[in-house]
Amino acid sequence: MLMGHPCKSGSWSRVVLGTPDGLEIKYSLMLRFLATNNVAKYEALIVGLKLARECSVRVLIVHSDSEFMVYQILGVFGASNP
Repeated sequence: MLMGHPCKSGSWSRVVLGTPDGLEIKYSLMLRFLATNNVAKYEALIVGLKLARECSVRVLIVHSDSEFMVYQILGVFGASNP
């Protein structure tokens, strides 16, 4: 699960890695810049991927509530600003 929200001093995001047997690793991060909701979700995705790699995850399923972000990752939509 990826979430992102802006606040006065920056933005924050949250990452939750879950296992099939119900174990969850929750990670919150503070972005030191004001980010849109989509940018905060991308930052959470990057951190989540790095966290999964550090935990030696071999199979990863990413869930997002952002249809736009999912289509960009799948290559259906192009990014206007890399």
